[in-house]
Amino acid sequence: MSPWITLFIGLVIGWIVGVLIARQNYETCRKQIERMKQELMAQDVQLETARQEIADLETKIKETSPR
Repeated sequence: MSPWITLFIGLVIGWIVGVLIARQNYETCRKQIERMKQELMAQDVQLETARQEIADLETKIKETSPR
């Protein structure tokens, strides 16, 4: 077999393996980003709830404090 054919076959196999690895990394990163988005949305809900509780407590303090 000619060394050029061997080189070409090696390059093609290397390219295919590289594409498969890149695709796997892309899928892993995409799933990780989606999971992080979900966590951020949950934290945003918790933050909004805490802000509302603080506002309610401030209102209650203003109503009950002597003037």
